[in-house]
Amino acid sequence: MGIKLASAMGNSVTAISSSNRKREAALKKGAENFIAMSEPDAVMKNMMSHDLILDTVPVDHDIKPYLSLLAPGGTLVLIGAGGKPLQFNFVDLLPPKNITASGVGGVATTKHMIQFCFENNVYPDIELITADKLNETWAVLQKEGNSSSIRYVLDIKGSK
Repeated sequence: MGIKLASAMGNSVTAISSSNRKREAALKKGAENFIAMSEPDAVMKNMMSHDLILDTVPVDHDIKPYLSLLAPGGTLVLIGAGGKPLQFNFVDLLPPKNITASGVGGVATTKHMIQFCFENNVYPDIELITADKLNETWAVLQKEGNSSSIRYVLDIKGSK
């Protein structure tokens, strides 16, 4: 949703992922550019070129490569929650860069974002499943992890 929301707000969006696996989906959602962090040339080409990076990775990971993509004065916003303390060196923040975090926005912000989504036709990519598909869906998630850009939603009423 971050790509869709940022694009709908009129921002130039670059999607960043560990590999090219999500490139097509990111571009389809509205990203103008894509950086695969596994490609050193792509990372080098984009160093110090981004004003804002929303880091949604929900597990512990090295933030230093993302800091290298920030322009001077740029900000890395951590939205995913890892459990370990961040590790970086003083020089990783030079030229001056900012790191901050964000949690949920509360009821008023959520209402505002839902209204924005409605007014701008921004909707999540979901697959509605019934209870009889839970084991199958769970097996897919166990095998592929969270690599899909689709979220599964359980249809309680449609389940028997």
